[in-house]
Amino acid sequence: MDFPVQTDAEAIAQLKDLFALQQAAYRQNMMPSYEERIGWLTKVEKMILQNQDRIAEALNADFGTHPAALTRIAELLGPVSRAQFAKKSLRKWMRPQRRPVNRLLFGLAQNRLMYQPVGVIGNMSPWNFPIDISFGPLVDALAAGNRMIIKPSENVPHCAELIRELIGETFPPDLVGVVTGGLDLAREFSAMPWDHLLFTGGPEIGKKVMAAAAQHLTPVTLELGGKNPTIITADNMTEKSVTSIMATKMVKAGQMCITSDYVFIPEGMTNQFVDLARAAIAKLYPRIIDNEDSTSIINGHHYNRLQGYIDDARDKNADLVEINPAAEDPSPELRKMPLYLVLEPDEDLAVMQHEIFGPILPIKSYKSLEDVVGYVNDNERPLALYIFSKNQKDIDYIVNNTISGGVAINAVSLHVMQASLPFGGIGNSGMGHHHGFEGFVGFSKAKPIFKQAPVDGSSLLFPPYGTAVKRLLDFLLR
Repeated sequence: MDFPVQTDAEAIAQLKDLFALQQAAYRQNMMPSYEERIGWLTKVEKMILQNQDRIAEALNADFGTHPAALTRIAELLGPVSRAQFAKKSLRKWMRPQRRPVNRLLFGLAQNRLMYQPVGVIGNMSPWNFPIDISFGPLVDALAAGNRMIIKPSENVPHCAELIRELIGETFPPDLVGVVTGGLDLAREFSAMPWDHLLFTGGPEIGKKVMAAAAQHLTPVTLELGGKNPTIITADNMTEKSVTSIMATKMVKAGQMCITSDYVFIPEGMTNQFVDLARAAIAKLYPRIIDNEDSTSIINGHHYNRLQGYIDDARDKNADLVEINPAAEDPSPELRKMPLYLVLEPDEDLAVMQHEIFGPILPIKSYKSLEDVVGYVNDNERPLALYIFSKNQKDIDYIVNNTISGGVAINAVSLHVMQASLPFGGIGNSGMGHHHGFEGFVGFSKAKPIFKQAPVDGSSLLFPPYGTAVKRLLDFLLR
């Protein structure tokens, strides 16, 4: 694919023109109708469904290897499901809500709450899910009646250009636009006076984005990932549990912010876990490097970063288990890696200090769930937490005594595929939500509206304050 030759300066100028165009369009239509929004959502759905092959080709070109089936599962199902769910739910979401009124003071006055579009939203989408996180939040923004400008990651140029083309073919620029470019454009993008800004990436960059947005007091939604714990209790150390963990860990070669970043297993069950992990990988990926079902690491920088984590573990004499069923040699050219387990890692290992974002999985054993909960709570709040247990009491204990962006029980990552559930982090893993009703709300202003009744008791709130108001206040504040 030949990419348009455009400097960041030109991209920044285009961004400002698009922003001004969308601002003007928003002011001409600040409350789009239900019918307009349904039409927009239908266009998103059709745009994705009619371009599945183009999207698969772009992802494969950017990653080196990105299975077509995985593209449909991990990149297309999400935004299509969200568009379909929003279309079914939109009339209810848009309907103003009645709220109670204090009849003693305000008589027959009325309270209602309406959700109003905030305006123009910026979306900085990441390289690991360039389609899903470009088009999924677009669903939420359009359902809420907003306009959006998307800046895809420069690390996936084929996807970025395709996103630009698809949006250009589907929507007028005063409704949805796309700008492509590098670091200078990203800095300018985060500093624009958006009505709302969504950023998906790492915590360190997220802090810079939030600082830039603070110049205009721009509301932000940050999706930042983190080290997601997976906890297995003794009653559910099974082939099914471990296969679920291994299969999800290998999605996009571990380059997923909601995958397992480390696993807690009961003390004395390490060998059993390793055996189950070996069997699972042998079944799922009998070959890893020479296999079209396995995804490449996105680029040489990240491949070398992950190799550095392995070297760091070896240099510090960590117990490293390579799961490589076909005993394939490393392939820096294809940027593919086997899965590595790091058993009982010391906390100073690089894999314990950073979000891994690759096919490396630390395994820690525990004596009690109290120890596990204490460890999780002593560290940054994760984007997701996973529990494999058959004991509801243990599940409730972990859920009620930890805090995370989301939880899945006896599964990994599947909570994010639920169109009805919000997705978002907390603390170091982010703030705000998209997906479903919470995405609609997150990109709206909840506007409270009070309508005075012709006759009520509100005049008692004004001076001079006499006996009647004193009696009323004595009654209300008793």
